[in-house]
Amino acid sequence: MLFNMVVFFRNRFLVVFIGLLILSGCKKNAPDPRFDNLPEGHGVGLSCGIDAGAYVALMAEVKVDKSTGKVKIVRVVCVQDMGLVVNPEGANRCQERTPQGGGEPAIINMGAVVANAIFDACGARVYQLPMTPERVLSAMPG
Repeated sequence: MLFNMVVFFRNRFLVVFIGLLILSGCKKNAPDPRFDNLPEGHGVGLSCGIDAGAYVALMAEVKVDKSTGKVKIVRVVCVQDMGLVVNPEGANRCQERTPQGGGEPAIINMGAVVANAIFDACGARVYQLPMTPERVLSAMPG
């Protein structure tokens, strides 16, 4: 019983610790840390996820044209902890050339990070993909 409790708390806090490391890496690698001073119509979103044992954090900046609902993704920062990598050379190739295997976990929260950035930019909470201009306009408040 005690062993099970120790394993539970170790795993629980390990996830939190890895999450904090990933988020600090995301903030460190973001091109512009002054997100409070974004131009009108710009927004920033953050999303975290776990897939296939990899911990991923994404930060995205978007620009939303409030008159048309058109969204332009300005930049995305991705930080990922892949855990134990058996073939580091293969993992490097995946990241540099074809995002296959090592690059796949980041896709799980791409929709969420863009939706969160759209909400930050114009207040529209979009829940369905694709996030078309019509959907953004209809979700805008007022």
